[in-house]
Amino acid sequence: MLYTAQRAIYHKKRFKKLAVITLILFILFLVHPIFMYLGFFTLIFTLREYNRHITWKKGFEGEFRVIEEFNYPESVILSDIHLPNRRGNIDHVIVNSKGIFVLETKNYSGEYYVNGDVWTIGSSKKRKRRIRSPTIEAKREASAISSLLKRVLKKEYYVQPLIVLTGDAIIWEKTKSTVPIFELEKLDAYLNQFPNRLTKEEVLKIVSVLEKYAQHVKET
Repeated sequence: MLYTAQRAIYHKKRFKKLAVITLILFILFLVHPIFMYLGFFTLIFTLREYNRHITWKKGFEGEFRVIEEFNYPESVILSDIHLPNRRGNIDHVIVNSKGIFVLETKNYSGEYYVNGDVWTIGSSKKRKRRIRSPTIEAKREASAISSLLKRVLKKEYYVQPLIVLTGDAIIWEKTKSTVPIFELEKLDAYLNQFPNRLTKEEVLKIVSVLEKYAQHVKET
């Protein structure tokens, strides 16, 4: 969550700087026409940084909502996890008697189609465009957590990857996904379907390993 917020702030600062430069260049157009072309050039980068800021901002809002609303009994939710020798962060890991769950949080809007690990955005009226696959991302994160626990605790634990939606996106063909996809409101019901698989002692051991790399830890 902290990582996502930092990226949003970073792109916001860049957007503001580029916006000022662009404005100055358009004003200088009164002096020489070449400044207008330079202004259009920087405008492209300004809009790109603005879009990146909005994307990271939405990501932060989605991750924060998970922390605020998740209250499954006797659980620990660890957020913004940075593992050694691994780029990026893991949004959330839930540990309780039901098991270990990696949450790839997506604050999406619009229409998406899923086919295995292939995700596309668009609708019947708009051309579909392939995007970075959240399911592949979630599976990699689950594998990284599993490998860490095996290395430290000398025991292999299954880690379930999940895609949790916090926006108003419409996801078509969810059943074709290689990773379960559902809205945040349905997370409790999803966890309820599992039998107890971890003892309290195991939960404590797993949390003690992961909390070293988490920016935020919440017990429910």
